[in-house]
Amino acid sequence: MGCAFCFSDWRETRDQMPTHKAKRVLDILKQNGLKAINLTGGECLIRDDIIQLCKYAKELGLVTIISTNGIVLKDKIKVLDYVDSINLPLDSYHPEVHNEMRPCKLKNHHALVLELIDYISSTYPNIKIKINTLVSAFNKNEVVKIGELISGKVYRWKLGKFFNGGYGKKFEDKFSISSSTFEEIVKEVSEKYPDSGFFDEDFGEEYIFIDNQGRINQITLNGTINHGEIENLASLPDINSKEVYFNKIYGEKYES
Repeated sequence: MGCAFCFSDWRETRDQMPTHKAKRVLDILKQNGLKAINLTGGECLIRDDIIQLCKYAKELGLVTIISTNGIVLKDKIKVLDYVDSINLPLDSYHPEVHNEMRPCKLKNHHALVLELIDYISSTYPNIKIKINTLVSAFNKNEVVKIGELISGKVYRWKLGKFFNGGYGKKFEDKFSISSSTFEEIVKEVSEKYPDSGFFDEDFGEEYIFIDNQGRINQITLNGTINHGEIENLASLPDINSKEVYFNKIYGEKYES
């Protein structure tokens, strides 16, 4: 996809971490007491070994999550045998707005996401579906009605405020939104859809990524902090405090 609001600094990177090194990353995460791994990107499903990695993560006892745009999911549908949760994007009630925000080779990505929600919930009822909505100046009037499409169908609905960092900083004039406007939208959603599983997220420092070289990157308001190789994970301060964030998203008693 060509999402202009992406905060990723590594979107142009095409190299893939070798499978043996990716498994080593999973081993170290487990050894350091982490409960979950979110396989993301870019697009995680373009990896040739994504099914193998999800299966390995499950064998380690990690809660295994994939964040995907869903475009190639049907080509790698077996991955759903090895995940606990899937994150899908939906940024508008109206297809035209969503599709403009998430340009890709599909004519109607909006329709694909709704189709996948129904397919996964009926065929893989044990998989928790989380919808991610990017809240920005561009789609601020489109957010609340999304609840009509997903309420009662998903486990969690995250409203995330646009973060003007990384690649997205180039487009902050189009997407930047004030905290007060974001809070108004959150309030309206919470009142209209109290049982939708929604939560809101203004950007914090909870995001820790392992990049394609096996390095620890923490995304902060002041930019990306590189903490070095994955072997340094044990020395990362407050790593266990991320459990609070995990519980916020997936529930304090996550049942796979």
